[in-house]
Amino acid sequence: LQSTNRLTTSLWQWTKWAVPKIGAGEALPCLALLVLGFISSPLMPWYLVRLRDEASEPLGLLALITASAMLWRERKNLSLRLTPLLVGNAVILTLRFFGLASFPMILGFLVAATLAFSLRPFDSKPGLVALTLLSLPLMESLDFFGGYPLRLVAAELAQSLLNLLGMEVMRAGSLLRDGMNLIGVDPPCAGIDMLWTGWFVAAFLAARVKLSTARTLILLGGSTLIVVLGNSLRAVILFFPESGRVHWP
Repeated sequence: LQSTNRLTTSLWQWTKWAVPKIGAGEALPCLALLVLGFISSPLMPWYLVRLRDEASEPLGLLALITASAMLWRERKNLSLRLTPLLVGNAVILTLRFFGLASFPMILGFLVAATLAFSLRPFDSKPGLVALTLLSLPLMESLDFFGGYPLRLVAAELAQSLLNLLGMEVMRAGSLLRDGMNLIGVDPPCAGIDMLWTGWFVAAFLAARVKLSTARTLILLGGSTLIVVLGNSLRAVILFFPESGRVHWP
């Protein structure tokens, strides 16, 4: 009995230290947060299944842990805003009512955005929003929707760079034609992992340095441009051994 009392006292002391006090004005936002958790609970099995697949989905955990750590550091200055929670709950309930809950990625984006925008005051909110969105299992969706366009861009830029070097290279879809040789810019060359990593670094820096929304978007756009250009340069370098023009180790 004494051990139980000591354990209960320790848990209570830890709870008072870890969890900010909830005032009368926070009761409704906390209730809305509980409602958000209840109506979005069907997303949890989908999230766990996606994290266990063979793609790079576990990268989302890195963004989730990073965002959680930043929230933990600011926990004493945080409070909940009722309006974003009510709007988010209404939108999610409407989507579920009309049977659109079969698109869990869309609901996941809504839940993540609702959670991020409901916090105040939080100077690093734009970066936090980006980190929260990156915590979703995006890799397979990025690969499906963005893989081929990124390969086309890499092939087009690689063709332009090779032509500047004096080689007559033509692009055919995501292939580079060098005389009778066809060099493919394959799916692994889309640079999806590089793109996610660039976004993660940009979002982390935006949250850490507390950039505004406009500057966060500029940083994310700049990281995208850098990754695309770097991926195209990688395609140029790989073109030489793949075409047989050089024989490197």
